[in-house]
Amino acid sequence: MKKSEDSQKFVAYVRKAASLQKGQGLRSEQRALRKISEKRSLRLEAEIAENLPAQRAGTRSGFNRMIGLIEDGKVDAILCQGWSVLTRNPVEAVRLIELMKDGRLKEVVTPTLVITKESLENNGPSWLTALETNSRTGLQAKKSQRPKSPAIR
Repeated sequence: MKKSEDSQKFVAYVRKAASLQKGQGLRSEQRALRKISEKRSLRLEAEIAENLPAQRAGTRSGFNRMIGLIEDGKVDAILCQGWSVLTRNPVEAVRLIELMKDGRLKEVVTPTLVITKESLENNGPSWLTALETNSRTGLQAKKSQRPKSPAIR
């Protein structure tokens, strides 16, 4: 990990995905992030957990609260289980990238990855591919949840 994490103020963000295995609820995800925070000596300022789908922009109150904390300067880094937790919705994903480019969001830390403005700029095409894949997954999930329209005869 980089030394910059020592001064970052983190929010731990957990969203219960439908794909989680049985027993992997919000509480176990929160415990896992706390362990990562302790192991890496991250300064955890807030924890947000929600159990809402991410397909529609603006519908996740916890995500919106996290964005507000970043915009207000109360936190400047996110700890989460994976980039895909944040980027299922393309509008919200772009918002995070904008916050990173503006310098208000310094890092997104996952168990296996640290995402920074520099990594986004240096790996632009691969991040865009990941964003496209995550967004497509979210949109497909949204489509499968729509009620079927009755056939018009």
